Amino acid sequence: MEYKGKLKDISTAELIKETRKKEGITQEVVAKKVGVTRQQISMYETGATVSTKRFIEIMNSMGYEVLIKVVKKDEKVERKEAKRLAREECKTGWQR
Repeated sequence: MEYKGKLKDISTAELIKETRKKEGITQEVVAKKVGVTRQQISMYETGATVSTKRFIEIMNSMGYEVLIKVVKKDEKVERKEAKRLAREECKTGWQR
C-alpha cells in the first residue's frame, strides 16, 4: 500500500480496516486465514487491543509484510536532525 499525501498517524484498527477494504477482502476471509472469528476481526477494526503477533498475521493474510525497525537513539544526533532523517526515510509513505 502506498500512502499519498501527508503522512498521518493511524491506529492499528484503522490500518487493518483500511487495508482490508482497499484489498476488497471481507472480514470473514481475513478471519478464516488467521484462525479467528469474524467478530474478532471486527473488534480489532473498532479498537480492541491486538497483539503484535496477531497484527502481523492479519496483515500477512492480506498480502502485506510488516517491517519493524528498532534503533537505539544516537545521543550525538540532534532532535531536529533525527526528525529530518525520519521524514526523509518516510517520504515514500506506506509500501506494499
